[in-house]
Amino acid sequence: MIDHTPVVVFALDAQGTVTFAKGRGMESLGITAAGVVGRSYFDIIAGQATAIDNMRRALAGESVTNVGSFANRTFQSWLEPLRDESGAVSRVL
Repeated sequence: MIDHTPVVVFALDAQGTVTFAKGRGMESLGITAAGVVGRSYFDIIAGQATAIDNMRRALAGESVTNVGSFANRTFQSWLEPLRDESGAVSRVL
């Protein structure tokens, strides 16, 4: 389903490294999973102050919803922190 829907689904580890990326929406951005997995989200979106702030908030444990633009496209994003057994943020989806 993700491959045929104009979305981008991604996951980051607690340090902000992309661990998963999939979705047809990546085509419109000219990116591939191979091009972003293993890279810092903050390097990928350098210069996008709102997106950087939103991800920092998510990595700190806050659920964040935002509408913004990237690469001349408008996106609605939902950033959801996932916690480990101790309650610490281990990932963001």
